[in-house]
Amino acid sequence: MSNDWDTLFDMQHYWIPTRLLDWTTVLGVALAFILHSDYSNDTDSAIYVLDPFALNRLSGRHEIIGLPEDASFEYKKTYWENRPVKIERPLAIQPNYISDRLKAQAGRFTVFGTVDGNFENTATDCFRKIILPASAKAEARIFLKWANLNEFTIYPDMVGIANHIKTKIL
Repeated sequence: MSNDWDTLFDMQHYWIPTRLLDWTTVLGVALAFILHSDYSNDTDSAIYVLDPFALNRLSGRHEIIGLPEDASFEYKKTYWENRPVKIERPLAIQPNYISDRLKAQAGRFTVFGTVDGNFENTATDCFRKIILPASAKAEARIFLKWANLNEFTIYPDMVGIANHIKTKIL
């Protein structure tokens, strides 16, 4: 890893709390994120569909920020020193560092700003919330099986294979 962003991307993918929120460009992967972490068929879940360009326009940016190639968006300077600007609202970012997990998940991120409030309150016009009813989860699990979207194909490392084996055998 060559910079702070790369470290944060890996931290996020191994469930260490960061300023990042994971997204994917693949609907099946988003569905797997829900179903691999929620083994209950009793409650509804949600998938959020984001317009990253609309999100970044809230902060006066008209592009998705590519990291780390945008040298002006160095993590420590941006979030510790507010240089070149203070980031107040969430921003859509695209990593250039591609780990096996990022590649398998078609991973993208949003990074939170300094404005108080959760994502739903600070970016209401930039996403749509789609409810996955509890009654659809069994069929969704069948779809994931046939689409080969399991714990190992989405998390292609030792942690992923261990979870896949536990799911298949136990």
